[in-house]
Amino acid sequence: MQKEVSMKKHKLLCGLLSLLGSAAAVSLSLVALYLPKMVLDCVTVQLPVQELLRKLFSVGGLWLLLTVVNLAMQNLITAYAQTRLYTRLIPAWEEKTMEMEYELFSSHQGKVQMEKARQAVSGPNWGIVTYLPRLTALLTAAGGLLAYSTVLCTLHPLAVLALLALFGLELGQGIRTERRKQSLKQEKAEAGRRLNYIAYGTRGLQEGKDIRVYNMAGWLREMARLALGQKRRLEQVTAGYDQRKLLLGSVLILVRDGCAYVYLLYSFFHRHMSVGDFALYFTAITGLGGWLSRLTDSISQLQEARNFVKDYREYMELGEKDKVREQCIMERNPQGTVQKQYAMAQKPEDGAVQERTELDGLSSVERLAKGGIGFRFRDVSYAYTEVGEDGEERKHQVFAHLNLEIAPGERLAVVGGNGAGKTTLVKLLCGLLHPQQGEILVGGTSGGVNLSLRQASFAPRDYYELFSAVFQSSGALPVSVADNIALNTTGDVDEERLWRCIRAAGLEEKIKSLPKGADTCLVKRITQQGTELSGGQLQRLLLARALYKDAPVLVLDEPTAALDPLAEQEIYEQYQQFTAGKTAVFISHRLASTRFCDRIILLEEGRVAESGTHEQLLALNGKYAEMFRVQSRYYQEDEGSLDTAHANSDWNGKEVRI
Repeated sequence: MQKEVSMKKHKLLCGLLSLLGSAAAVSLSLVALYLPKMVLDCVTVQLPVQELLRKLFSVGGLWLLLTVVNLAMQNLITAYAQTRLYTRLIPAWEEKTMEMEYELFSSHQGKVQMEKARQAVSGPNWGIVTYLPRLTALLTAAGGLLAYSTVLCTLHPLAVLALLALFGLELGQGIRTERRKQSLKQEKAEAGRRLNYIAYGTRGLQEGKDIRVYNMAGWLREMARLALGQKRRLEQVTAGYDQRKLLLGSVLILVRDGCAYVYLLYSFFHRHMSVGDFALYFTAITGLGGWLSRLTDSISQLQEARNFVKDYREYMELGEKDKVREQCIMERNPQGTVQKQYAMAQKPEDGAVQERTELDGLSSVERLAKGGIGFRFRDVSYAYTEVGEDGEERKHQVFAHLNLEIAPGERLAVVGGNGAGKTTLVKLLCGLLHPQQGEILVGGTSGGVNLSLRQASFAPRDYYELFSAVFQSSGALPVSVADNIALNTTGDVDEERLWRCIRAAGLEEKIKSLPKGADTCLVKRITQQGTELSGGQLQRLLLARALYKDAPVLVLDEPTAALDPLAEQEIYEQYQQFTAGKTAVFISHRLASTRFCDRIILLEEGRVAESGTHEQLLALNGKYAEMFRVQSRYYQEDEGSLDTAHANSDWNGKEVRI
């Protein structure tokens, strides 16, 4: 409601500023139009000098006042538009980007819409910020055209109609040009995303090492050249549209103004027109042509600005239905229980929508978490949509009718080959992705409640509170170590808890060696006094972050991939301590680590192919046993090769200085 009121005030203020700005500009133009006529008429009738000066000072003073008002209004309009850009639009875009659903955020549609909206707010003199100045310019051009047409009607009404007819042709060409330019927005956004990645995604320390070691500079330059070439090609097409529009406009102006001047000269010599009237009409014809051109340009430019507004608004409205749904779900009473929860069933294949079911008196997420959390995947299917270079969408099926149950307090290990869906399973579990078929039920031992995640029994923010997670591609923020772990913007960090988590993650010695300890900032390329962590140290930091949150469900996706074997063993020895009283899901390619879990599942071809303890799966002698033997053989052979190499080593080469 407050947002709607604010938007209404903004629209009202924009309309008022545009009307006042255009009124000041048109009034100034009319004074400038009549000033030469007044002077010439006074000279023609030989008006006394004192009277002439009095009139000149009066009209000149009015002209000066209107000039000051016009400049003030233009500056006010520009300042208001730019202030709104930096105080409202850009922060709203950033907040939307951080809070929109992950599934939409990572989709092709989300990425393209995000880039188009980013371009709309990319600068103080470009994009959506030009809407208000261009609206003012349109109203000014329309007001000036009306005023000058009224003046020229006293010369001959048909002259005005002929000028307006030619203006219609010019306007039609301008509208067609903007429609063609808008059709290229999608391709320009995709080309812009590629260039942004090359420009900003290759500047990190890790990328810098790879670029130098693998001599990637030439390859990256070629990628940048191709992306820039595509963008230039689109800009050339756009420029071609503008050039054709400019050429047609020039021809129409020549015909329009030429005919008007011929008729004006005829009237002056054959109809006893005064010199003042000739100057008035001559200036009016020139001015009318200018107003017509400005009106055509203003309509085209306003249409371009409206397209930027449309791009921004479409992005801001992405997923808003789900946000409204979330607000409707979590209507809580003072005791913290949900007063009303609505579970909307999915649409069946025939398109019919089932009725909503009202569930009263269900426990909240916080109350459910106290009794331990379990999950049930029931007939879950999920497929990724990939968009190729040709623009065609392709489905990549990950799960088809997956059924899986995770008991409260169970420590589950998930293994499988690359592309088996391990990370996708974790994302579905955490609510980052949603089943396209089937459902995920969340259950607890406290009262035996089962709630459907997909059917909106939880608000996403509350549901995320259930999880502490270490994902594969997480990173550090350019803030202190303590803030990276606690993720607390208020600065209220529990020091005892912080160091307990740092110690449990095996990072205590490293943190204490830093200049400011846990107050040392990370990410050196952003913070001058910052420090960088190695890959293994970063994984320990992320583990400490997950432990600090202390959520009832712990999710670890390859948490030790960057650790050495001894450090990994140290982490595994504390695994039982980490997961005490929690439901835990653990993903790893190193099968030796899975023996610390209560149960292991092996994913293959979108289903659970094997399930059991480490010993049970070895006895089953299936895919898991085969993978385990291959890994064991690799380490045994590797150790034997190293022993042989050390025994037979004989240095007979030449030293080379690097």
